[in-house]
Amino acid sequence: MRFFGLSDVDERSSFKPCQGKCMNLLGSSSGSTSLFYIVSGKVLIDHGLNINFMRKQKKEIKLRETLFKRNGGSILEHMLSGLQEITLRIFTADDLRKATNNYSEDNVVLRDRSGITYKGIVWLDGVNHQVTIKKYEVPDGCIDVFIGKLFTLSQINHMNVVKLIGCCLETHSPLLVYNSIAMQSLHDYIHNDALARSISWDIRLRIAAQTAGALASMHSAAAVPIIHGNINSSSILLNSHDYKAKVHDFSLFYCSESSNVRFYIDSIGYMDPECCVSGRLTMKSNVYSFGVVLAELLTGMQEIVDRRFVRDGKIEQLKEVAKIAVRCLSESSEERPTMTQVVIELQSAINMHSSTSMAPPTILRTRRRNRSL
Repeated sequence: MRFFGLSDVDERSSFKPCQGKCMNLLGSSSGSTSLFYIVSGKVLIDHGLNINFMRKQKKEIKLRETLFKRNGGSILEHMLSGLQEITLRIFTADDLRKATNNYSEDNVVLRDRSGITYKGIVWLDGVNHQVTIKKYEVPDGCIDVFIGKLFTLSQINHMNVVKLIGCCLETHSPLLVYNSIAMQSLHDYIHNDALARSISWDIRLRIAAQTAGALASMHSAAAVPIIHGNINSSSILLNSHDYKAKVHDFSLFYCSESSNVRFYIDSIGYMDPECCVSGRLTMKSNVYSFGVVLAELLTGMQEIVDRRFVRDGKIEQLKEVAKIAVRCLSESSEERPTMTQVVIELQSAINMHSSTSMAPPTILRTRRRNRSL
């Protein structure tokens, strides 16, 4: 009889004389020792694999802890511990890997110099939430500034600012999690003929006022002013049904050193000339960038005054908004208004009555300083 390829041993054929009745013991084999070694070897291999897995897991946990500390996690935890209500969730690396389908290329929605943006789904309070996850490449020496601005932005709850809901600091580059921003940008609307027709002058003026209000809030509502650093028509998103503006894509990693100006190359046409020279980003730098957006809303890369707006009797409003844009675009930051002043002036323009004069206006044209305008 054979068991697993081993031959059975007949004990009755033993050389020792047997005084009694002998019988063969079923299952006794010459390969019993070999079977023992096979089983023991398998146990040892499994044990070795488990040890390697545990070592690998321990090493990965250690790496995540190291990255968390390096990315300012301990600083952020200390800041959050002083709050009565937690306004920022800290996600694990596994949470966001799952949310983005292991950072699949199918989930990538944008690549720029500041990082990669993914779409994803996270589990929050028992419900799946659609979110946008941005990977930030933080310059060396700027992590403290990054964490400070991250904490401050998490306290902002403005209807015209995309809400920051969490972050992950267990990865090589920090990941920020925002409410879903599946909307088209102002740039898409302005520079697409079909879409441009859908945003009337009244809508454009409202978009400008909402954006200015969001920036003014960033400058004044927080104990430490938040300077956007990347204001352009692409960083202003619009709802498709009511065209409500939402500002996003803050440059949270920006430091004061001139070496970091390189992060603004993607929106160089919106850059404050003083910032280009000094490398210092200020609140008035945001005012300048907003002035470029305002000019963009006025011109749409066409005539400064669209004849459709003139027929609607909006010429006086257009003139006032053009004046605001010119002041915002002053080369000297001292001559520019604050964002709060801009909000007041835009609201005043909105409240103006339509001009009754329908005399043909002079169509003003602007000499563009940069192709990105």
